[in-house]
Amino acid sequence: MAITSLSARGTRAALCTIMLAIASKAVTGEDIPAPEPVPHLPAAPAPFESMAGRVGPYQPRPPRPLLRARPGVRIPHGIAVGPRELQWDRLEVGPLVQEDRQYEGLPGIPERIGVNRPLPDGAITSDTAGTWTTLEDGTRLWSLRLVVPDAHAVRVHFDRFEVPAAARVLVTGSADAPADVYTARMQMSDGGLWTAPVRGPVVHIEYEAPADAMEEPALRIHEISHIYRDPFPSDRIHESPYDSRPMNEVQQLLDCHEDVNCHAVDPAVRDAVGRMIFTIGSHTYACTGTLLNDIDPNTFAGYFLTAHHCISTQSAADTLTVYWFYQTDTCDGAVPVLEELPKTLGSTLLATSSATDFSFLRLADDPRDGQGFAGWTSAEPFNDVSIIHHPQSTHKRIAYGLATTSPPICVGWPLSHYWYVRLNLGAVEGGSSGGPLFNDVGQVVGQLFGACFTWGNEPGCDNYDKYNLMFGKFGISYPFFQSYLNTIIPDDPYEPNDTIEEAVNLEPGLYELRLVDFDDYFAITLPVEGEVSATALYDPADMDLDLELLTEDGDLLDESRGASGTESVSAVVPRGTYIVRAHKKHGWGGDYTLELAAPRIRGDFDLDGDVDMDDFAHLQVCLSGRVTPQTDPNCFNARLAGDLDVDFEDVTLFLECLSGPFVTPPPECGP
Repeated sequence: MAITSLSARGTRAALCTIMLAIASKAVTGEDIPAPEPVPHLPAAPAPFESMAGRVGPYQPRPPRPLLRARPGVRIPHGIAVGPRELQWDRLEVGPLVQEDRQYEGLPGIPERIGVNRPLPDGAITSDTAGTWTTLEDGTRLWSLRLVVPDAHAVRVHFDRFEVPAAARVLVTGSADAPADVYTARMQMSDGGLWTAPVRGPVVHIEYEAPADAMEEPALRIHEISHIYRDPFPSDRIHESPYDSRPMNEVQQLLDCHEDVNCHAVDPAVRDAVGRMIFTIGSHTYACTGTLLNDIDPNTFAGYFLTAHHCISTQSAADTLTVYWFYQTDTCDGAVPVLEELPKTLGSTLLATSSATDFSFLRLADDPRDGQGFAGWTSAEPFNDVSIIHHPQSTHKRIAYGLATTSPPICVGWPLSHYWYVRLNLGAVEGGSSGGPLFNDVGQVVGQLFGACFTWGNEPGCDNYDKYNLMFGKFGISYPFFQSYLNTIIPDDPYEPNDTIEEAVNLEPGLYELRLVDFDDYFAITLPVEGEVSATALYDPADMDLDLELLTEDGDLLDESRGASGTESVSAVVPRGTYIVRAHKKHGWGGDYTLELAAPRIRGDFDLDGDVDMDDFAHLQVCLSGRVTPQTDPNCFNARLAGDLDVDFEDVTLFLECLSGPFVTPPPECGP
């Protein structure tokens, strides 16, 4: 028996398998150890399943910015401190591709698409290379260009990435194209940062800091990843000058793949699957993973399942980029431009095991682009199963089959820990590893591990009866991460206030709040013209919180988008109602305080600008106990005596306010 990457008749073995721990050794030609024994696992509980798959929230993203120091833009006060451009020698790709082919039939090797390369003259910093400039508004820029001949794409590794909270780093392939934005909050666990792949052989880097950013950056570029296999392929698979297989074998696989949008698939299931690019050691790889639903109906946590042999360490999880919605628009239709799709950078490894080849991560940012969240079950699949995946890093495909116990069954990977699946439609390849196995109702029951076959019967598209695919069993893996999927994180008592229509009315004051989803909306009403302000304090280790001050119609009056732990917004506005939006831009959420300030007239319960008998009627309702300061925000205003209760002392003060006018009004009656 053999356990291997799935291949096309012994040529391209493209499905990654077994332990990631040996991947780097295999690629560099070191000895490959035997598969480790299956460790003892906790007993799986009785079958448990999540809610059905669901579609997550959509939060519009701001437009990606352009570089300030781009061609045709006048930049005054330029000071060059080092070379403005760094260029690498050409890379001999042929030997790398041959090395890939040599090890494709061996276990434990994800699909390699790139190799790391040091800088031509050693690591550089923002003080030893690039150009510093100062704009007329005081903005300080540092810019640098990298040229990597013949690269399909490039990732940049800052092994030191420290920037002020208000600053940002922009990275793009074309100086006139929108750039990816990186901030202090996106620093990896080791203090560095891996950028997402940039198309083409040229990378433009720009650091931007506002005039009031006193802190200097500490940026050091240690290496780049030269991606020699196209990570942005066209709608046809295997179009590569380095693919030496006979065209009939290539076409066989082309004809065998099934576009996911040519089948009746729940969008929540389809859109939960993402395409992964990540870097381990000195190599860059591609795999597939999926978002899992949890039991909390009010949140959409970015819990992500993939294969252990793809990602098994936090250092690898740090480098992860996941692309979403990389699929045709209709059956066999147009394929989107990958770099224009939503993507998520970075993750935290929560649990992993080679015994069922799973890794369970939480993405650094909870998804907010309308992704799906797949349901799951620890029960056994009894009928048809399917896998959704990204073969050869191309757009999303689907394959179908049946769970089986028929041979071949590989020694060391027992039926107790793995589902064996006999395909009957479609195929899988390199990049498919970690792809979710779904039962016939669209619940995840495992993730793709490898293929089992006898030598001479390498997996193909016309010999389904000669091999089995293998998937780590979700039910066996589940005890390792069930505490995450089965936990509801309590929110503050003002929920639900996730939309402007659900904004909760608050009086001026200080509030202890919690944000576990994406937005909190609060309304504050001004009875007279004046300044309204809001200040939020939070822990940047938990999240990057932004504040916005809006009109009732959602028009923006002021915004604060720092990352230092303090955000403030304010505006002088006419009387009326205004909205404060607390928005989680990065991170998982956490506790924060919100201080609201605005002019008010004590005793003006109906907020018409006057203290009159209508307000007295409301005071009586508050006094009766039918409503309280906890159930009716206007009763906060009825506490004229300054204590926590509405009682006859407040009535006495109110009558004094009502009997005015005053030469000098009591403080309880005025704004």
